[in-house]
Amino acid sequence: MRKLRRLLNLAARGDQSLERDAGGRCVVVAPTGVHVLKRPLVIGGNTTLRADGATFTSDVAVKPQTYYKDKNQHSPEPTYPDSFISVAAVNSREATLLINDVPDDCTGHQAAGNIRLEGGIWDPTAYFVRNAVGDDRARATDAPPMNAITFEHTHNVELSGVTVRNVKWWHGVELNAVRTATVSDCRFEGRVEAPTAGWWHGEAVQLDLPTAGTPGGTADNTPSTDIRIIDNYCGPSQEYPGWGKLTGSHTGAAGAVHSDVWIERNPIENAKWDAIGPMNTSGSSSERTRSSRAGAACM
Repeated sequence: MRKLRRLLNLAARGDQSLERDAGGRCVVVAPTGVHVLKRPLVIGGNTTLRADGATFTSDVAVKPQTYYKDKNQHSPEPTYPDSFISVAAVNSREATLLINDVPDDCTGHQAAGNIRLEGGIWDPTAYFVRNAVGDDRARATDAPPMNAITFEHTHNVELSGVTVRNVKWWHGVELNAVRTATVSDCRFEGRVEAPTAGWWHGEAVQLDLPTAGTPGGTADNTPSTDIRIIDNYCGPSQEYPGWGKLTGSHTGAAGAVHSDVWIERNPIENAKWDAIGPMNTSGSSSERTRSSRAGAACM
């Protein structure tokens, strides 16, 4: 991983020795095989990361955490007591496999953009649950809640051919204060349901606002805009059930509204809530998105 991180750093600086793609981005190729990350990969602007043949999972530092089951509707299995002990990431900013480079004082959509991610399997829980059985495996007790991929305060982002698998409680791709992003030809397979929040919380592609505790930049409530979610699959994995919904939002702030979201040709299987939940969003459109066994096609 040292070499991959070094190449990503070189790409962020526009190193002239690196190949460029058609979009003018420096190209970094991840080595094939399984990579256990002690901290997230950080991708800078004007960079394409090609990850076909690579699998990424997490071994970030964790700490014991007591959680409390909420009163929302939940699946009957696995069962949880009213309070229980699991774990959380010691550093909440490390609760993702990949994040863009976001300065602490960044606002709006100002972080370096023009970023493309191609391929790879992104599974935050696999390493943590490798020896787990029974209820502990079904709950992913030893894994912290995490995103797979996070983009924040940035612009011009593309994800293509990415497989996100077995996320615990959070999201496959979080677009947090992002202007212009396309998620296409990706697969979102399997999620460990959160007993601390309702089914409406379980977006595979989450449109988010940077609020208190945001993983990077300032908490300025910048919404996301100009988002395309096209030709993706959202459903169960071989081990874990489906998502709450393909996409949407569950955060809001006065005057901060996501806008211009296009959703097309996304088969969705076994969504636990609505297949699409565009809360706090204006100008959204969905065409030819097919849902089976969802609470509703679109909220």
